[in-house]
Amino acid sequence: MGSTPLHRVRVAAPLAAVAALLLGLGVVVAAPHPRPACAASPHAGLVVDTGPHTYRYCVSVPRSGVSGTDLLHLAAQRSGLTYDLGYGGKAVCALHGVGPGGEHCFAAGKPYWAYWHLSGNTWKVSQVGPASDRIRPGEVVGWSWGKGGSNPASHARPPVLSLAQVCRHASAAGAVRPALDEVGDDMLTMTPDAAEAIRLLVDQPEAPE
Repeated sequence: MGSTPLHRVRVAAPLAAVAALLLGLGVVVAAPHPRPACAASPHAGLVVDTGPHTYRYCVSVPRSGVSGTDLLHLAAQRSGLTYDLGYGGKAVCALHGVGPGGEHCFAAGKPYWAYWHLSGNTWKVSQVGPASDRIRPGEVVGWSWGKGGSNPASHARPPVLSLAQVCRHASAAGAVRPALDEVGDDMLTMTPDAAEAIRLLVDQPEAPE
């Protein structure tokens, strides 16, 4: 099958740590142009529960919404989520490296990714697959890895997280990267050693919960 390319999962280091390192290395940084507040654009929440860890993604989506698979693609593009689809792109086989590869990834009695919609404070099993679903601004969907037998409702659920909780966590985790992204080559002066130190600090693997 044509598997979606994997994207390295990254999360920015705390802004204060980067700022301290920049000052310590004598780096001169011009102030970036202010960017619009996160609340200015509509978002949907995505919660991925692998069992040991839970990942949150606050994804900017058009007001008309996107499909469930498009939401995964957007989270991969912007936040480094990795995923693998099967059955002609209609089913999710793996998320964050958890789950089997291959076009036909479901097997009787084996764990699988269950797909959920948050309704109030309750996760409800999606009645359609992600390719046929429509996720609109303000909604939160989740994926959880585990066994559910013939009844998907018996499958382990993700933790209940509101859109505000998802987006607040995502904004705090990624605060420094947009700031660094806005510093162009003409505004940043540093030695190669300093640049490498910044890269190693910022490109830390995501610290899941």
